[in-house]
Amino acid sequence: MSKRDAKCVIIWLDNCSAQNKNWTLFSFLVYIVNSNDIAANNIILKYFEPGHMFMAADPFHHKVEKSMSRMRNRLYDFADFVTAVKSAAVPHPEVLHRP
Repeated sequence: MSKRDAKCVIIWLDNCSAQNKNWTLFSFLVYIVNSNDIAANNIILKYFEPGHMFMAADPFHHKVEKSMSRMRNRLYDFADFVTAVKSAAVPHPEVLHRP
């Protein structure tokens, strides 16, 4: 809302599909551009090129993915996922589960 008077809003996003390429985000953008809440007629999404964005969690996520692939087809439930996460790094990370 701090840019509500701008005619065009440019939003820079990383290339994380789960966070930035989903129907919730796109539905909100359609809603907000068609509302009277902002003056913008255009909202432009720009993405960084692959490899040009780094987050501290990226190497750990990669290790978890490798651990899961080593399990092949034996990843059946949350307990199996916990095993994959714990075996991904040393020292073994703590996995908290809150139902």
